[in-house]
Amino acid sequence: MSNQKEKLNKLSAVLGLKRRVVGVRFLLIEKEFDECPAEKLDTRITYCRMVAHAMEGKHIKATNENFTCQGGPEMLGMRDLLNYEKSGKQFDTFRLYGDMAIAREVQSKLLPIDHHIYGVELAPLEELEKADVVIMICDTWQAMRVLQGYTHQFGMAENIGMIGNQGICSDLTARPYMNNDINISLLCQGARLSTNSSDGEVGVGFPTKKFWFTVDGIFDTINSATDDRRKREIAERISEAGVTLDEELEFGFFYANYPERYPVEDYK
Repeated sequence: MSNQKEKLNKLSAVLGLKRRVVGVRFLLIEKEFDECPAEKLDTRITYCRMVAHAMEGKHIKATNENFTCQGGPEMLGMRDLLNYEKSGKQFDTFRLYGDMAIAREVQSKLLPIDHHIYGVELAPLEELEKADVVIMICDTWQAMRVLQGYTHQFGMAENIGMIGNQGICSDLTARPYMNNDINISLLCQGARLSTNSSDGEVGVGFPTKKFWFTVDGIFDTINSATDDRRKREIAERISEAGVTLDEELEFGFFYANYPERYPVEDYK
């Protein structure tokens, strides 16, 4: 846990994160839920708001009865989808889609968790012994750096999908878990209101193991993917945070101007 906290502090300093990174753990049975030490919610709120609470430092757990939204527990495997949703009729009534056929197709590609989950635990990631999914909300430059870190470790992300709706429950929780892969979300109106996200913020969701590998990739690409202005900002933040980088910042270089070992002409 202490190592995770140190790594997250370093990540926050390198990227200049303004929000806490959130961990989500799925509690499959009632006994597991009861033994979880988190505080059970005593109110009913949306899943987006639960994630916002975790970003604010709260450590909570919730069951189906704590949700005011329909999409959250459906995407999390806590409530069965009804024919009303599966058919596309619900999405059709939202007037966000051209017809019911499009609405049905969109619904069919959301990847809700396909096994039963009794409850969820949410907290800042460093407070969880185990997490199944990791959620970040960050600005677009930070999201670019996250994707560069992912690509450094895994290559091109091939499972990214979003619809501008159900931005946290589907895009940032269910899809990363079901695909065992990163996903990026432009969020949705409900997610933005619940988390007070600015127009320039987006979401990134991961299965936990790939999150930690991605963090290593972010650190490994600081010099190659960052210009001098950003490097000076990073130097200031890591000094203020009291963390150290494994490699010194290399000013005057980034990926476009590292010298070639051999002349480019030799490769013709």
